[in-house]
Amino acid sequence: MRSLLSILLIFILTVSNNAQETLVYIESNKQDSKIFINDDLVGSGNVVVKLEPGEYEIKVREDKLKWNSQIFIDRIEIERNSKNLKLNYKFIDPIILKTIPDDSQIFAGDSLLGNSPLLLSSEFSDLTIKKNNFADKNILLNEVAVNKPIELKFIGEEKNGRFVGSKLFWGLITSAVALGTTAAYYKIKADKNYDKYLDTGDKDFLDKTDRQDLFSGVSFGALQLNLGFLLYLILDE
Repeated sequence: MRSLLSILLIFILTVSNNAQETLVYIESNKQDSKIFINDDLVGSGNVVVKLEPGEYEIKVREDKLKWNSQIFIDRIEIERNSKNLKLNYKFIDPIILKTIPDDSQIFAGDSLLGNSPLLLSSEFSDLTIKKNNFADKNILLNEVAVNKPIELKFIGEEKNGRFVGSKLFWGLITSAVALGTTAAYYKIKADKNYDKYLDTGDKDFLDKTDRQDLFSGVSFGALQLNLGFLLYLILDE
């Protein structure tokens, strides 16, 4: 009789203890992630543990050797007769954000992160992409398809044809040659008249030298403006 009562008591205590335990399912999308409960390693990837009533700290961490590894930290409280609990953690791999066109500025809030293409970690979520002559574009990083560039909408003025080879291009080239030739011509004439002034002392030659130096300088200045404008249009294309 005593033996039967002892077995019954053990059964009741066992059932009572089991009733106090809660099954906790901890899952992640990285099979090599490490799972800790109160800093004790309990497994990798996906685990199922029985927890008694109390407070617990859950940590799910990527491989420490990985660049910019991620970690999730949760705190849970298990109460008596709590329902089973399921925790799911999704790691997001770093992504190379590409844009069309390239060299677009990428912002997180007011902070410039860099220019595309840009390697970004999962710590960034809401991003804004900006580039001159294109509409700003707001994106969520976790919705960006891998290796698919983000295309920006062009809002600038459409250019009619290419500048190089256009009538304006050849007009500027022709005028540059003419201005260069004019500057050189008057400079040579001025040098000759100055030599004559040195030989004869005649001030007429000196006056001619001054006038021709002036013409040469004006032509050379116009040549510089011409070439500067030409270079600007080429780089702006």
